[in-house]
Amino acid sequence: MDDSTPTLLIGDFNTHSRRWSLPDKKESSWAPRLLDWLNTNLLSLLNPPRIPTWHGYKESDKPSVLDLAFTNNGALIDGQLGEIVVSCADSLSSDHAALLTIFTPSTHIALLPPPAPKGYKIEEEQWEAWTATFRDVLTFENPSSLDLLLQAFEHAIETTSHSTLKPKCLPDPKGLPWWNEECTTTHATARTASNPTNRRKATKALCNTLTHAKRAWAHQKLHHAVEARDIWIW
Repeated sequence: MDDSTPTLLIGDFNTHSRRWSLPDKKESSWAPRLLDWLNTNLLSLLNPPRIPTWHGYKESDKPSVLDLAFTNNGALIDGQLGEIVVSCADSLSSDHAALLTIFTPSTHIALLPPPAPKGYKIEEEQWEAWTATFRDVLTFENPSSLDLLLQAFEHAIETTSHSTLKPKCLPDPKGLPWWNEECTTTHATARTASNPTNRRKATKALCNTLTHAKRAWAHQKLHHAVEARDIWIW
C-alpha cells in the first residue's frame, strides 16, 4: 500500500489479538500474520482501547473486540479522520457495534475545528503531588499477566494525571517541542505541491520527517534529562 495515499480500512476482522482484544481472549492462530501485514503497510489502529465491539445475545456470550478500524499516515497527517466512536445504539440491532468517524477531505472548502487535544500539561510545581498520588494509586493485585500489569500501570498514570494536572490546550503545531526547521520546510513543500504525484512524494517525505523529529526529541528527553524532577524520568 502507498503510505502517502489516505487510507481507511474498517470492518469485522473476527480476530483476537493481544494488541486490541480483552484480557480474557485467546489470540487467534492467524493473528501474527495479520499483525505482520498491518505493520508492513504502516497501518495504525484507531479503536479506543479495550472497548468491546461485539455483544452476543446469549447469557454465556462474552463481549469481544472484533470490529476494527485502521488508517495510515496519509490520512492522519492532514487531520482528515476524526476519532472512532463505538456505538451500540447506531448498530441497527446487530450484535456488532457501529464504528463511527468523521472524514473531511483535505480539499474540502469548510474548515472544521481541530479535535480537542489529549493528555495533560506537565507542570513542575505539581511534581510532588503527582508522584505521591501515583504511588498511592498504583497497585498490582494478582499480576497474572503482562497485559494486566500494563493496564494497571496505564490506569494509574491516567488517574493520577487527571487529578493533579490540567488538560492540554490546543497547540500551534509549529510550537510543539519536537518541531524543527526541517519540519517547517517539508510541511511547506507538501502544502504547495503543484500536482498529485509531487504531493504524494512530498506528503510521504513530511511523514518521515515528522517521525524522525519526534524520535530525536523523545530520545533526548528520555536519555539525557538533567533535571531530577523531570516527570519523564518517572
